[in-house]
Amino acid sequence: MQGTGLYFGANGVVERSSNSAGGAMARGEKMLLTSGPKQYETGQVLVLSYDGRDYEVEIIAITTTAFTLRYRGEESKRHFRVSR
Repeated sequence: MQGTGLYFGANGVVERSSNSAGGAMARGEKMLLTSGPKQYETGQVLVLSYDGRDYEVEIIAITTTAFTLRYRGEESKRHFRVSR
């Protein structure tokens, strides 16, 4: 999957392109991770690019304030940044 709007930034932090809004939203009982017009749910695998290489990461949890990704058995929780 290309063009998620998400990528690995400095120090391996998952970030999003400056031109894509992102966050989380509820659809019924499910929480969705959003990046621009795209929506992702728990269990989906994303391909994120960093330094010219692609990495497959799995979304394992989404809440209203954070999401958790798994890469090679390691889990990383990322909180949404609030901008005003």
